[in-house]
Amino acid sequence: MTYVPLAIEGGLLAVHAHPDDETLSTGGLLATWAAAGLPVTLVTCTRGEQGEVIGPDPDRLEGSGDRFGAHRERELAGALRELDVSDHYFLDQIDGALGANEPSPRYRDSGMSWVGEGAARTSAAAALPSEVPEGAFYFADLDRAAQSLARLISARRPRYVVTYEPGGGYGHPDHVRAYQLASRAVELISDDLGYVPQLLSSVIPSGVMRFGREVLGQREQFLRDLARDDVAGRGDNGGVEVVIPRPSDPLAAVSSHDPKITYVVEVRDVAGKVLRALEAHATQVQWVADWRDLPGSSARAAGVEVLGAAALSNGVFFPVFSREYVAALN
Repeated sequence: MTYVPLAIEGGLLAVHAHPDDETLSTGGLLATWAAAGLPVTLVTCTRGEQGEVIGPDPDRLEGSGDRFGAHRERELAGALRELDVSDHYFLDQIDGALGANEPSPRYRDSGMSWVGEGAARTSAAAALPSEVPEGAFYFADLDRAAQSLARLISARRPRYVVTYEPGGGYGHPDHVRAYQLASRAVELISDDLGYVPQLLSSVIPSGVMRFGREVLGQREQFLRDLARDDVAGRGDNGGVEVVIPRPSDPLAAVSSHDPKITYVVEVRDVAGKVLRALEAHATQVQWVADWRDLPGSSARAAGVEVLGAAALSNGVFFPVFSREYVAALN
C-alpha cells in the first residue's frame, strides 16, 4: 500500500447517514478544513431517530421517533461547534434552502440489527432490521435524493466529497445508502456540468486498525477503570460489558480492504476538537479517553499515533488516531 498526503485545499463536503457519524468517521478532516479557513460542508441524511440511548434514559428518548431525532439534532449542533463547522444541512433541507420548487420528503433513520458471529461486539456487522420505519432512508428514491445533493454540490463546488466506503463502514444500511447517494450525486454533477469533485471514502487501513487494537490492549486496565468510574458516577447499576478488541478479531468493512493508494491527513492538531465532539454525542458515545498529555501514553507505528479511545453503546472500544485516511472512489 502507498500512503500519499491529501492536499488540504479547496472545499470539502461530507455526506453522512446520522448524527455522530460525521465525528466518528471524518471529524479530523472536518476540523482540519475548518482550521485552515477552507470551505467545509456537512450533509446528514437522517436524524438518527432509531438509535439507542446509552445508560439511563429518564426522558424515554429511545423509541420516541421524532422526539429523539430532535434531541440528536441538538447533540449534532454541539459537536459541530467543537469542530468549527457551520455549513450543515439535513438531506431533506437542501431543496428548501436552495429555493427548489418541490419540497423534499423527510428521510428517516432505517434502523439496523447486528448480524453474524460476535454480533454487536468486535466482529460487528449490521443489516436492515426486521421492521423498517415509514420513510426509511434506505428505501428512498435514490435519484430524487441524489438530485438534491447534486444541487448543493453544484452550489458549493467542493474539491472533495467524502463519505463511506461501499460496505458502509460496518454494513449499516443507511451508511451503504449514503455511499450510493454520494456516488450518484457526483455522477449527476459530471453529466450536467463537466465539473467532477474527487469522491473519497473514509477508511482505516487494516494494519493501522490492528496496531490501534494492540495499544488498546496495553491500556486495558486504564479503559476498564474509566468505564467503571463513569458507570458509578451516573448511577447506572446495570452498567455495560466493556470490550477491548484483539488485533486478531475480524475487521469491519472500513478496514477489511486495502486500496492501492490511501490518502492521509494528519489530524493530531485538531484531536482535542474531535474528542470533545465525540463527547457532545452523549446518547451515542459512551466513554471518551484522552491520553495525549499523559507521560508515555502515546504509541506510534508507521507514522500514526493512538491518542485516545472511545466506545459506542455496544461497549466496544475503538482507537482514536492521529491520522485520518481516505481512498479515492472515482
